[in-house]
Amino acid sequence: LLLAQFQPDRIKINRQLVKDIHKHGPKQAIVQAIIKCCHSLEIAISAVGIEQAEEWMWLESAGITHFQGNLFASPCLGGIPPVAWPEKKVAYELL
Repeated sequence: LLLAQFQPDRIKINRQLVKDIHKHGPKQAIVQAIIKCCHSLEIAISAVGIEQAEEWMWLESAGITHFQGNLFASPCLGGIPPVAWPEKKVAYELL
């Protein structure tokens, strides 16, 4: 009901749901439901606490486009840290 009442521009999915999501079916089901609901309400989604490339790749394939976490940049006082964009692992099938 809070989403309908306040209609935020963006929600953040926290680290507790993101951690190891690529290998945890119940978390995947919850996040997919959140994504579906937010897309219907035109609410943007950010996933925070991304520490593993596999988490990022699963969330991106599920439809999330905004990410935050140590995988991309470590916290830094007094400035903006350098950002690392990890390479995706792509499997190619040999013919």
